[in-house]
Amino acid sequence: MTEIYALDVGFPGAGRVLKELSKVFPKVHYHGPKNGLPPMEGEKPILLLPAWHTMYEEVYMNKDWMKPVILWTSPPLQSEMVPQEIEYLRKILYFMDTGKIHALWLGDKNWLPLIKKEGRKVFYAPYPVTLPTQRRTEMREKIENVSLFGPLHPRKNVLTQLIAAKMANVFVHVTDTRNLQANSLDSLAGATCVLHDWLSEPEYENLLLDHIDLGLQVSLRGAESFSFVCWDHISRGIPCLTSVDWAPDELRVSDPSDPEAIFNKMFSVAINDKDSGYWRKYAEIYAKEANRECRTTLERELGTSLV
Repeated sequence: MTEIYALDVGFPGAGRVLKELSKVFPKVHYHGPKNGLPPMEGEKPILLLPAWHTMYEEVYMNKDWMKPVILWTSPPLQSEMVPQEIEYLRKILYFMDTGKIHALWLGDKNWLPLIKKEGRKVFYAPYPVTLPTQRRTEMREKIENVSLFGPLHPRKNVLTQLIAAKMANVFVHVTDTRNLQANSLDSLAGATCVLHDWLSEPEYENLLLDHIDLGLQVSLRGAESFSFVCWDHISRGIPCLTSVDWAPDELRVSDPSDPEAIFNKMFSVAINDKDSGYWRKYAEIYAKEANRECRTTLERELGTSLV
């Protein structure tokens, strides 16, 4: 069977996908950004590479003994907001058409009508996900502390969510403190923010379990291909408002541009009868289906087994 290697070069979202992939499917050999890639074994091994890095062209595009496969996680809206991503995508398609890249794994199926064509192995597959061992066992009686984690970027819809948090009179825990303070968005919105520096995985999990009553990940519609931060909440039994399609209806905000719509959804979560077990159970069902579809698709498109 063909060996599969996944190289994380430091892109947070795409790197998380590769790490989850190796946890769900042990046959995938994950190598983090600090470790580099060890000698690969087997005939024509598959090398999963996240997004695009300038070193790919020099290091991996002229290796006939391997099959490079690119994982592209950005949806069209994000790539449109970051013009450099469009240029990277052009490079990827060029190397596909010249036989240097074996396949392109898309995390957002909206790309398919634009770039899938005869001769290109382009496919969509949902991201694999694992369930954390620790979870919230009881719902909080009131929503007092909400999280707003992630980079300060227009697609993340930060200011609108801060306005909604101000309306709800809650504490907002944020991690991109440097950019938040530089832009003075917290003071502009009048929200009460609790600032956190970079958190290790244990610190991040402890903050979620011990302090956060509700997550806010209401990005612009079409700006996220998944949202692992949202997953980190719901899979631990913590509700998280969002705009992504995989989340339960009770947590999806129909109009992310409307702070009142976000506030109303916060209020509905506060008064509904859904406990932490409900959100965790939803995550368990989703994980089972997503992992099954991911395995089926990757095995079919890559021509090898993941288990």
